[in-house]
Amino acid sequence: MAEIVITPNGTDAIEVGGFHDDDGNRFVGINFKMPGGDNAVITFTKPLFDAYAKHLADAARHMAAEQYWRSVPK
Repeated sequence: MAEIVITPNGTDAIEVGGFHDDDGNRFVGINFKMPGGDNAVITFTKPLFDAYAKHLADAARHMAAEQYWRSVPK
């Protein structure tokens, strides 16, 4: 399995938008604008995106605590 690292430069380098496929299914796309004009796009079904957003919110809440940062390797 290949490892891919996406490192956007600033919050304006991340775009999020919704779209429908040909069958009417709902998707959310996250576009990371990379240096040099390249883009990395990740798409999710709407239910998966909702779960991912909740996971990110939970992670952000944990990472807001100083105790979290004392527990991670340097």
